[in-house]
Amino acid sequence: MGFAKELWQQQQDQGFDFVGDKYVCAECFGDCVIQEFIDDNAEAKTCSYCGNSSSRPIAAHMDTVMAFILEGIEFEWGDPDNEGVLYETAEGGYQGKVIDSWDLITDEIWDELEIRTDSLREDIINSIRDRQWCQRNFWELEPEQALIFSWEQFVQQVKYHARYVFFRVDDDSDTLWDTNTTPLSKMLDELGRMASDLDLVEVLEPGTRIWRVRIHDKSERFDTAKELGTVPPDKAKYSNRMSPAGIPMFYGALDELTALKETVEGREQDSTIATIAPWRIIHQMRVLNLERLPKVPSLFDESKRESRPRLQFLYSFRNDISKPIIKDGQEHIEHVPTQIVAEYFRHMYRDTEGNRVTGILYPSARNSGGIACVLFVKNEGCCDTLDEAQMDGERGKQKYLLLEKNQIKGVTFEVRCGLNVTEDPLFGS
Repeated sequence: MGFAKELWQQQQDQGFDFVGDKYVCAECFGDCVIQEFIDDNAEAKTCSYCGNSSSRPIAAHMDTVMAFILEGIEFEWGDPDNEGVLYETAEGGYQGKVIDSWDLITDEIWDELEIRTDSLREDIINSIRDRQWCQRNFWELEPEQALIFSWEQFVQQVKYHARYVFFRVDDDSDTLWDTNTTPLSKMLDELGRMASDLDLVEVLEPGTRIWRVRIHDKSERFDTAKELGTVPPDKAKYSNRMSPAGIPMFYGALDELTALKETVEGREQDSTIATIAPWRIIHQMRVLNLERLPKVPSLFDESKRESRPRLQFLYSFRNDISKPIIKDGQEHIEHVPTQIVAEYFRHMYRDTEGNRVTGILYPSARNSGGIACVLFVKNEGCCDTLDEAQMDGERGKQKYLLLEKNQIKGVTFEVRCGLNVTEDPLFGS
């Protein structure tokens, strides 16, 4: 009885009530951390909720699981009275976003828990009582929202206010009303810290294939690295997603279809011709990989949940920088923020080992599931043969990309009713 009384007092202090003599198995939750906790604490052979049974223990006591769940919830949610939320009876109650336990479970963290039975959901809600909840540190932006707000302020600044000297603009402004926000002049450094802390830089090994497309008139034919590689500076007349006019970069993709769609979709011509050229990386390249971001950790993962806000922000950031841009005359303005980010990672950023990065991988805006890339490789970094690469390497001129000449092909395509591609008979291996 003494132990039961102690457990009851502990539950009261932690803010939840007894569920009763019930046991829950890992299959009743979708969250892998909760599943692992249940497996580690299993003591019953039958689940009280789904009916699963086994010859070995598979279900943990529901009160034990509730204590674990509540610890995770209270990492991001708290009591409005303790968080300083103003309560005005005449104004209808709490002056801010305050929710009850039902809304907390069903609206805010439903996707986190992934509860798979109705009776389990009811017991969880009843166990944490009819409490009121608000975000932790109520008077500050949530860390994820603070980062998103800081990025949005940075975008507005470089697009419409100070483009070339934004890093010298006075940060003491109304945009810093929240202590969680990042000053405009520090936004790029914050992105760099996230890239390092979350290990977003990876190595593309020699042999990796990159596809690149060049659009041209049917009367033209191109088959050399100089013609199909990065354009020279005097030919870089147009602003692109990661590069302003005059500063050429190598745009490509990790598969042929993505390279083609990234290049031709959104163009005004109904039909035209393009050369598709595969390239092989011949010198190890470190790239910032925004396509394979780590999964946002579980709210219930004590060892990793501190990184949740930054990863939630990075998913939003990635969507922003890879979204399709309409070519309506304003695209050179819309590209400015991503051009600045690319320039920062090209010239200023160093990874945890002090190495530069030579490109960025990002989700294709035109082909779902495809991976597009921009490589910081000049025209001189593209070559036709390995002998050429070796000779230039001996002269201190590193080559990075080898054109696979026997795989070059031409295609005609129509974009009026989707991308219809036909291989052109004038081209071939």
